[in-house]
Amino acid sequence: MIIKTRLILLVLRIYAAVALIAGAILSPFPFSFIPIMLFTVYLYLWWWPINYNVNLLIHLYLFFALPLLFSPQIGPFLSILISMPVLFLIDHSIREAALSAPYYQTERSRSLTGNGRSLVLLMLVVMGISLLL
Repeated sequence: MIIKTRLILLVLRIYAAVALIAGAILSPFPFSFIPIMLFTVYLYLWWWPINYNVNLLIHLYLFFALPLLFSPQIGPFLSILISMPVLFLIDHSIREAALSAPYYQTERSRSLTGNGRSLVLLMLVVMGISLLL
């Protein structure tokens, strides 16, 4: 099971990298630096990961950025399908972030964690940027 999961993760990470390269090729020249910059950051974090939370944030950003890259070429509805394989990477990153999070015994009631706050903030920022474009 671990080998299958690692193989699937490798294939999906290659898929995300190839999708960023395709987005750079299909984008107009003035905007092609954005996918290239995302590609270099993605490769750097793939080979030298900082922590699990950063991996989670980069996969979430890819989930929202890939449809924005491909929507001018193939339309808004089909471009969403391009980012669907990234959901497995998001799921895996959430599981890794949850396993790496320390447990603290507190007197407070349940509340939103730092990961949850950063996820909500990232989604709001990306959706706000997409509305401006």
